[in-house]
Amino acid sequence: MKPLSEFINRILCADARAVLSDLPNESIDLILTDPPYGDNISYGPRKVRIPGNDHPLLALEVLHSAYRLVKRNTAAYMFCGMRHLPFVRAFFAQYTRYRLRDVLIWDKVTMGVGYGFRKQYECILALEKGRPSYRNSGMLNLLSYRKVRDGSHPHAKPLPLLKALIAHSSNQGGVVLDPFLGSGATALAAKHLGRKYIGIEVNPVYCRIAANRLRQPMLPLIRNCTEPQSHPVAIPSLAAISATPSRLQKPVW
Repeated sequence: MKPLSEFINRILCADARAVLSDLPNESIDLILTDPPYGDNISYGPRKVRIPGNDHPLLALEVLHSAYRLVKRNTAAYMFCGMRHLPFVRAFFAQYTRYRLRDVLIWDKVTMGVGYGFRKQYECILALEKGRPSYRNSGMLNLLSYRKVRDGSHPHAKPLPLLKALIAHSSNQGGVVLDPFLGSGATALAAKHLGRKYIGIEVNPVYCRIAANRLRQPMLPLIRNCTEPQSHPVAIPSLAAISATPSRLQKPVW
């Protein structure tokens, strides 16, 4: 375990599972992340593949590991696709001590693709450790922000949406963690709001984009920073979880 100061306001080009073990307990004020959904598909006309997108358990394993990092009475927000929502909700209820406060709906304002029905929204899980304080008493669980199409990442999220969530669940000077940073939007939103950030991203291409957006270098110590692979570490199947529930048992913190 290392001092938190070594990670503050840094972009780490690494597999999040290789980094979280180095962070101290109860040092994070908010988690806000948009992980790979586990759809095992390519995106857009360029057929872009996201590292770790072959199984939804990657994101869940990381969020499970991050529970000890967040302070008591704090929140964690995780974007999630409707396809995996039932499994994701069951996972958090059975294998973690997070409490699900709500499932928020992000309305992208403009319609996307889809067979039979065009897609226009994504889900955001509002998770809690303890009983967080929320700042905006008028915050709705339906959030309408226009989808980003800047080419920085196939799943880039709008800064105003991220800022709304950060402002609602943290104070100035607090530390915001995004273990799936992508092209850096969460870190940029945190910086604009006077928060500190820790951003982790396994893809070196997106790490460089994030570093340029934040006008800072990546952390000199780079772990597992290789060209994107389908998955650097094996993720257990659902059958394996059922057979060995102790692997992801509820933490005791």
